[in-house]
Amino acid sequence: MAKIMVVEDDDGILEILKRFLVSLGYEAILADSGEEALKRMKEMPEIVILDIMMPGMNGFGVLEEIKEKVPSTEVMVMTGVDEIELGIECIERGAFEFMPKPLNLDHLKLLLEFKLKQMGVTN
Repeated sequence: MAKIMVVEDDDGILEILKRFLVSLGYEAILADSGEEALKRMKEMPEIVILDIMMPGMNGFGVLEEIKEKVPSTEVMVMTGVDEIELGIECIERGAFEFMPKPLNLDHLKLLLEFKLKQMGVTN
């Protein structure tokens, strides 16, 4: 079973994504802060869905730590700020995708399936 971590400071979005991922057959690992996400990386998620704008350690710091310490983990960035420059910066820092909120769950499903297949991970 593929493990997907969601890093999001909004409890409502965190719960929606948890239910969505579980309904698709994934194991959902949840973190409500960047610091919590880094602690939970020991659970070795294949993909991290990461909010960029969070209090404390923002998503850029988390993205850099993940790509430095566990480069095989793929990171998808999400944010309520829909700016192309932000998306480009995320991709340059190692994210494989940038999605504005609110997330299109059908699109998210396709992205996860595509990336996991590309990684050779079956669910």
